Amino acid sequence: MFDLKLLQAFVTVADAGSFTAAAHRLNSTQSTVSQQIGRLDDVVRRALFDRGARPVKLTPAGEQLIGYARRILALQREALALMSDPSGSRTIRVGVPDDLVTPEMSQEFARFSTRYSEIRLDVATGLSRELSRRFREGELDVAIVKEPSAQADAHASFREPLAWVEASNRSRPWFFRRYHWSPSRREGYIVTR
Repeated sequence: MFDLKLLQAFVTVADAGSFTAAAHRLNSTQSTVSQQIGRLDDVVRRALFDRGARPVKLTPAGEQLIGYARRILALQREALALMSDPSGSRTIRVGVPDDLVTPEMSQEFARFSTRYSEIRLDVATGLSRELSRRFREGELDVAIVKEPSAQADAHASFREPLAWVEASNRSRPWFFRRYHWSPSRREGYIVTR
């Protein structure tokens, strides 16, 4: 495992071109920075700088390591920033019936994610009854479901009229059969051909 302080010294020397300038940037002494680079040389078992060159130059081994060192340090800064965020990153878990996930809805989710980059959207699709169950069990924060009537825990609801649609070039008579809609026993009709 690489010691982050050693990697920071390594990148700073590479950027500054000298141990003295790197020490100044790190608020350290030249001998401490030189020792840190020596310890890193020992870890990788190769010299990382040509110390005789002015300004100091990376050896081939140093050239191989520098990109990784920068990425490791960048990931460390990113992780620290994420963990130090007092509000933290939030996740909103949304459930949507399969037939309601349209390209327009997907674009809205994408716009939301772009506008609120600190919030992660987890979108699950499925049948309304399954989404309702997952919402009530705390697996989803928001569930959009289709039900005969709004449940007591619904925050918003709207009625949507039922429509039967057929191609204009088809004209066969429609037959209606009476049925009862369980569990509320509401009357309705099944339409068949």
